[in-house]
Amino acid sequence: MSPRRPLRLVAALASLVAASSVARPAAAIRPFVTDDARVVGGKLVQLETWVYVDRDGLTHNALAAFGPTKWLELTTGVVHGYRRGDGYGLTGPILQAKGLLLAAKENDHPGFAVAGGVLPAVGFGSFRPSAATGFAYLAATENLWKEAMLIHANVGFVASHHRGITLGIGTQVKVYEGLHAVGEFVFGDPYNAEARNPAIQLGGRYLFSDHVQMDATFGTTLTAPAGMAGVAPWGTLGLRLVSGELW
Repeated sequence: MSPRRPLRLVAALASLVAASSVARPAAAIRPFVTDDARVVGGKLVQLETWVYVDRDGLTHNALAAFGPTKWLELTTGVVHGYRRGDGYGLTGPILQAKGLLLAAKENDHPGFAVAGGVLPAVGFGSFRPSAATGFAYLAATENLWKEAMLIHANVGFVASHHRGITLGIGTQVKVYEGLHAVGEFVFGDPYNAEARNPAIQLGGRYLFSDHVQMDATFGTTLTAPAGMAGVAPWGTLGLRLVSGELW
């Protein structure tokens, strides 16, 4: 691949769909809680953006990740939206680093990665955290039959006013061409110390290419959160873009 010019950084997002350089295949990450044991890749940029709708309002999430090396991923992002009774709010930045310990080998051993980060107690309105949140977790990914099935598992901890463990297991199964079915079971969320109810999330993901994917999911808690009469269902719609190599 020929060297990129500095202007490639500006043009990267505009050329995502047509990019011809090889990026790592899109996998199961946000809006799923269960992360994959992969990183974005050296000299690549990734943008994940999705909306989350539940009975209390609408949230927009945006995360940008950069791969300074083939084994390290640095992520930052913001969350904002409207909550019924509380109005508009915003928080961020989320700051996270993830390191690839071992890449998955197809139909053989799983891959492993470790991640950690912090969400400072900054922002305003209904989304401002009452305290800073720190988190860390180990992620594992099994790759079966040329990614016809991916299985992800996470275990970690989150600490804020509340401290606890986070667990997750998820899968992505190819249905036809770029269409994949996705599902996960989670207990806790590294980004949210208040999320302490077991939950499931199901949906579909369409991979247009290694650079562009869309997903839609439906989820619900399996027990009623504190102060609520029943379970808390939600829906998401997301877009993920991965650049070609920037230089």
